[in-house]
Amino acid sequence: MTNKTITQEHMEANNSQEFKIWCVNDGKRHNVTPGTPLSDIAQKWYPKIKDPKTGKSYQVLAALVDNKLKELSFRMYSPHNIEFLSYNEADGRRCYIRSLCFVLQKVVREMYPDKILVIDHSLPSGLYCEIREGKVGEDNHHPAYFLKDNEIDAIRDRMREIVKADLPFIKSKVLSEDAIEIYKNQNQIHKANLLKSLGRLTTSIYTLDGLQDTFYGPLVPSSGYLSSFDITGFSKGFCMQLPSIGDFTKISPMRRQSKIAATLTENARWCDIVGINGVGSLNEAIHAGKAVKIINLSEALHERKYAEIADQIYSRKGEVKIVFIAGPSSSGKTSSSLRLAIQCRVLGLNPKVIELDNYFHNREDTPKDEDGNYDFEALGAMNLELLNAQLNDLLDGKEIGTQVTSVSGRQMSFTIPAQSHGSHALRVYFEATINNETVRSNELYYEFIYVEPLNNTVIITSSFNEPQQKQYASIAIPFIVYNPASLTADITIKANGIAVSTQTVDRTEHSYTYRANEPGTLLITIESGRTSKTIQISVEESDIDVEAETDKLALHLSSQGRSNAEANPGVWEYDDISCSFSGFSWTSDGWQTDDDNITVLRVSGDARLTIPYKIFAQDFRTSGKTIELEFATRNVLNYDAEILSCMSGDRGISLTAQKALLKSEQSEIGTQYKEDEHVRIAFVVDKRSEDRI
Repeated sequence: MTNKTITQEHMEANNSQEFKIWCVNDGKRHNVTPGTPLSDIAQKWYPKIKDPKTGKSYQVLAALVDNKLKELSFRMYSPHNIEFLSYNEADGRRCYIRSLCFVLQKVVREMYPDKILVIDHSLPSGLYCEIREGKVGEDNHHPAYFLKDNEIDAIRDRMREIVKADLPFIKSKVLSEDAIEIYKNQNQIHKANLLKSLGRLTTSIYTLDGLQDTFYGPLVPSSGYLSSFDITGFSKGFCMQLPSIGDFTKISPMRRQSKIAATLTENARWCDIVGINGVGSLNEAIHAGKAVKIINLSEALHERKYAEIADQIYSRKGEVKIVFIAGPSSSGKTSSSLRLAIQCRVLGLNPKVIELDNYFHNREDTPKDEDGNYDFEALGAMNLELLNAQLNDLLDGKEIGTQVTSVSGRQMSFTIPAQSHGSHALRVYFEATINNETVRSNELYYEFIYVEPLNNTVIITSSFNEPQQKQYASIAIPFIVYNPASLTADITIKANGIAVSTQTVDRTEHSYTYRANEPGTLLITIESGRTSKTIQISVEESDIDVEAETDKLALHLSSQGRSNAEANPGVWEYDDISCSFSGFSWTSDGWQTDDDNITVLRVSGDARLTIPYKIFAQDFRTSGKTIELEFATRNVLNYDAEILSCMSGDRGISLTAQKALLKSEQSEIGTQYKEDEHVRIAFVVDKRSEDRI
């Protein structure tokens, strides 16, 4: 009893001691008593948030506590940085929308207890929702329940009654297994599966007048905060319209953009085909080892869509000359255009992909937004006059020049007229009239750079023109990056959107070698600042598999994609194994491209590489082991000199310029090779039990 009294007195003493919090909104420190909820702090010092752009005041909906989003019921027990949020902030809007969805869910459960509410996807005016039958139909899906106008009016009216009642959203923490049962009883199977796949002991739930649910972020304190919304019938369901971002008191006008709605509906159909109807089912599929299958099926569906678009273009080839692809930055416009171009080529068309990145104005000529920042998304950020002129030239089939000659074997020259700042492709061919028939030669392909004075936009060019490659081929891609503002440029090279190399290069020509291990479309993108160049390659599948062994892999070091131009060329790692380099000249040694366009680690002279991995630390005769090495020797002076050694006494592996040897205590095995050849050697030690009869 005494101990409890002391502890209670200690807590009361601590609770009486104030501490300071920093409020980002007013830039002041405030004294706070331990246990004070954020709502009380906001009410006392910052009850309204004024939008600096519009001057309108907004109600506080949530707060960032040390940059973590919290509901206003969150209690403070120690010093923190606090920033209160309202509807004019993205996180505040999300709190509002989540809370409004909860109110809608409660109304639907009251009015249609045997049916399911599906809040499907976003629309320009709000959220698209459907009410579906509780029982599945013949197609194993829940059919939509079509609402009449008076039913939509009744849902809206009931939601407004709940808002007027100002019912609290109460947060509590329960065991996840109990929450899963709650969702199953409410026919929220996808949510139950998701929570089950997360593997958490407890989960937070919210309660609104007896209805319980989970949300992936805070809610507002009560339904009374949700005064602005509307519901309008749309498609098979309805759109729950949200307040305007610029003016909370106004509802975003209903825009019936049927194409966007149709695309999102098609996306839902795709999810059904793939068998992924939510994050929970996706987690289950990944845990079951079906990730690759899902990716392949998604890619096949995606490629089929490109083929359908190409068919539409082909069917109108006499009238359609240009196909535009629109979208925000990093939405995949370039990748989509290149994949669509392949499908068009399959049909016999010869499309040319034009990347609009080459038409941006200089930074100083770029328009600015209302905050005074450069607006690279604005249409005026592009040189539309130049773009229109060049598109018209293409439509007219305009050539920049023609030279006529009747003498063969003579060197000729042609002056290219001034071009816009950037990289330009030049195709050269000749036509000859022989016996009244016109014969056309093959095309020579070049790329050149044209630099405008005082224009500091980076230019990337490449003369690579071999779009068809075999699987496992080492593809050497020459490129030049010209930075008018500096003698060097920082670049990132990506393969199918994944960064594979970062380098600092000068203005001379460089080469990057990539091994095409996977068949299909390969997109190699070179980026520097806002400038990028994408090269599309079609990789034909090989009949044989030459991939390295991956089962129980202990060490795998590859030179693929490496370069001396990297920030840290002397780093070569696999998991926690890190090699050490000594005596390397990162000009003549190190990562080089050999005569076969293969990136190799060149070790010559006093250069040495140490790999801190003990292959023979354990006796692997009972478990088996595969040791595979790929190398070549050049300019050999001493054929007995070791180029690789992993020996413990007389046991281990030793490689010289012409012989590989694997030795054990009782026996040895070896093979010979010669210099100037790529050699791949594999020592395979089978499990001892597998060799016994």
